[in-house]
Amino acid sequence: ITVALETDIAALFTPPSAPYSQGEASGRRSLTRAGEGNAIDTHIGRYRYLAYELLNKHSIPMVIEVTASSLEEFGEFNRHPGEEFLYVIEGELDLYTDMYLPVNLKQGDSLYFDSNMGHAYIAAGGGTCRILSVCIAHESELLNLMEAKAKPEHASTRAGA
Repeated sequence: ITVALETDIAALFTPPSAPYSQGEASGRRSLTRAGEGNAIDTHIGRYRYLAYELLNKHSIPMVIEVTASSLEEFGEFNRHPGEEFLYVIEGELDLYTDMYLPVNLKQGDSLYFDSNMGHAYIAAGGGTCRILSVCIAHESELLNLMEAKAKPEHASTRAGA
């Protein structure tokens, strides 16, 4: 049946989502003011998770100030379930992957990619590099990634840190 329907078996047992109809809204919303968010310092840079208090999301939005300036400093490539969207807010970023040649992104550039592919963010151009990254996957998988990135001695879990 799954082959004929070109789907996986789990889809057969998952109830369909109710489509949004006029006048019916789920009411979900999360406001993150400038400078707020759940900040986590890593060897790669500072991750500021946005909408962090909203549970059961389908994406994890974050602003990352990338400080790693070489692959050696970055270390092992990131790899996690799902897909990722990057947008360069400020500066210049070199994105390395284990399947493609590096790509240089400048302010205003964006890239959407499969995040199961190993990837590394490297600040380029010598200045500040800030990116918006939106990871799209099951939240439980992404929360495990967030926890793994945190350096206990530098992690800051309060808003506005």
